[in-house]
Parts: sequence; structure tokens; C-alpha cells
Amino acid sequence: LYNVRIELPRGGMTGVCMMVCDSTGLHGSVLNEFGVGLMSFSYDSSKDKVHLHSIFAKMDKCFIRRALRRDLRKLIHAMNEGSTSYENTRRDMKYTFIPINDDDTVR
Repeated sequence: LYNVRIELPRGGMTGVCMMVCDSTGLHGSVLNEFGVGLMSFSYDSSKDKVHLHSIFAKMDKCFIRRALRRDLRKLIHAMNEGSTSYENTRRDMKYTFIPINDDDTVR
């Protein structure tokens, strides 16, 4: 479980990302604070590819999908190396995934 912040030139989004790793790869979904799904994706480590299964309608543009696929792939690589963020300087997009600790949850 991760707190997510995606910063774009004309705004940004925050929410929660849930990721599960199994024998086929990594599967994740990003939801905003209201529970609306922003995107659902999977990462195949053997092919080193990200597949977007669903994406929020306003973000469902060809160039945004392409940038998200590339950036999520690079973000996953960065997270494997211990980083929590990735910045695409070409498109001025920044992704931050901060792990949510069990201690942070409300009981």
C-alpha cells in the first residue's frame, strides 16, 4: 500500500496505490481519495513491460498512456533500487510512491 502523488504541468493527483506481486509479475491499481480508480496496471518482469488495463477517462489519451507506461516502468525500477520517486523531466511529470506503514492506519 502506497500514498501516491502524480504531479503534472497543469495540476496533479493524489491517492492510494495497491500492488501485489505474484509469479506472473506485479499488478497495481491507483485510486484517488474518493475511491475512484485512476488506473490499473501490470508489470511483466520477464519482458520488462508495463501494461495499462484501465485508465481514468480524462487521462485516456495516446500520448499520456505511452508516457505512463514508460514512467511506471522506470518508477518500478527506481523502487527496486530503494527510491520512492521518479521524475520525467521531458514531460515535467513527477511520481512519488511513499509506503504506508501499518502504524499509520487508524484503528
